[in-house]
Amino acid sequence: MPTNLLDCIGCHNRPTHIYWTPTLGVDALMTAKRIPRDLPWIKKVAVEALVEEYPNSVTAHQGMQLAILGFYEKEYPEIYQSRREDLDNVIEAVRYIYDRNVFHDMKVSWKTYADNIGHKNWPGCFRCHDDKHVSKSGKIISKECTVCHTMPVRGPLQPMGVTKSRSGVPWHPMDLRGKHQRILCNVCHAAGFRPPNSCAECHRLDKNAPMMSGKCDYCHMKVQEIQPLVKCADCHDALPGLHKAEDHGATSCTDCHQPHHWSIKGRTICLSCHDNKDEHESEGGACHNCHSFQ
Repeated sequence: MPTNLLDCIGCHNRPTHIYWTPTLGVDALMTAKRIPRDLPWIKKVAVEALVEEYPNSVTAHQGMQLAILGFYEKEYPEIYQSRREDLDNVIEAVRYIYDRNVFHDMKVSWKTYADNIGHKNWPGCFRCHDDKHVSKSGKIISKECTVCHTMPVRGPLQPMGVTKSRSGVPWHPMDLRGKHQRILCNVCHAAGFRPPNSCAECHRLDKNAPMMSGKCDYCHMKVQEIQPLVKCADCHDALPGLHKAEDHGATSCTDCHQPHHWSIKGRTICLSCHDNKDEHESEGGACHNCHSFQ
């Protein structure tokens, strides 16, 4: 591994234009009271309007207006009617954030250039604080949060330095366990993207797929860990057709069935085991055209 000397710009790489991410921009204008804090769900609505992809500024201005007014017209019609001036001010504030940070002609936005100060939206500090950089004496550059921070808090606004939430609410909206304790913050909080709201959204799962209506722990035995899985036969104790043929019963269900989707389409998966059937039925039809899966 090549040795790189650490200098100022290794961390402080933003000497001039500071790009606000949507979240940072909305926070700044809420603090400046340009976005009223008492509008229900205002931060969520404003950020989601900003992170949409727009082809140009004119379309962006129109889209953000429609998104913000549309939300309150549908969900809070009384606010839509009684606080229209406040909503118009929000729209202007959100447009200001967008125009300050997105330049379509230059193809530049909050997503373009990494900000290595901190570690929320880009890897930043964790490029070195990764538990992998070891000195000749054996000292490791730790990635533990408490090396630099008191733990963050959630709840009502509090003075700096408070280490426990008076509300008793955990510091992160989702209890981080397993692999989620080890992944970097920017995996979910990437600059210019809204953090995912559910397991399915983060893992890009089809919410309409079979079994997605159930909870993750129906199949996953450990919270936020892929393995180990419960035995499918614990629920599916009467499997028909080819499940009982030859050696199928001794294989893992996921050898043939893609988790969360479960259906088998075409013949590609079958041929991963039955490679001697590659030329079988040369027209390449799906195996279930001739072999019953029932």
